[in-house]
Amino acid sequence: MPCPACFQGVERTDAKPAGKEARIHGLGCYVAYLANGQLARGIIAIVPDASGWTFVSNRLLADEYARQGEFPSAPPDFMNGQACPLWVPNELDSESGAQGNESLQSV
Repeated sequence: MPCPACFQGVERTDAKPAGKEARIHGLGCYVAYLANGQLARGIIAIVPDASGWTFVSNRLLADEYARQGEFPSAPPDFMNGQACPLWVPNELDSESGAQGNESLQSV
């Protein structure tokens, strides 16, 4: 499941993705396969957040879905290689100031 750092635009460094990169229907994808040769009952297509399919935290999320269920998981590159850089959330946060953050928290 997502960790609190995911919502802050922080890339996880405590684990390494276990899946493989592949092309599915012409899109780059990260595929988290099932362990021990289990038969898949389907596939989970994860729509990645603004950080994109190469973001380590999105890949670790796909790994977790594959580990807990009987479904391989794949976040594809729906953004055509134009994911949001990790520095953008921090930059937006610093520009909004404390008042902007308070209004977001009250929603």
